[in-house]
Amino acid sequence: MDPFPTDSDLRDLFGADPALLDPDLPWNRNVLSFESVIGPDTIECVIEPSYQTLTLRWVRRDRELVYLDLERVTGLEVDRYRGRGSLIVRFDPMASRGQVRIQIRPAVHVTWVAGAKAPETAESAQSRLPL
Repeated sequence: MDPFPTDSDLRDLFGADPALLDPDLPWNRNVLSFESVIGPDTIECVIEPSYQTLTLRWVRRDRELVYLDLERVTGLEVDRYRGRGSLIVRFDPMASRGQVRIQIRPAVHVTWVAGAKAPETAESAQSRLPL
């Protein structure tokens, strides 16, 4: 994966060191398993750079809210903006998957921008239902 966050960026984002498959390998070539508790939410995130995969499980009070099993992940970035800490997941451009933003702090939030937005036509605008 390129880019790949520094060890300290990931540690700061998740608030802990990960469990490592092989403690002798660098993080960008290892399997990293993070678990963070943020209020009533628990985030479990497994990153496997060599296999280009990321798995995310978001649980609130023993109830699973979100489970993502992402493949063809080509890059990860830690983003800090206005007191928020997020992990940006980038995909192979040929996969047309856009990007996923996993906000960890101050509250958990997941956003998926699914590829390029198609230009709106007059017909598609008219077919939308009013809210």
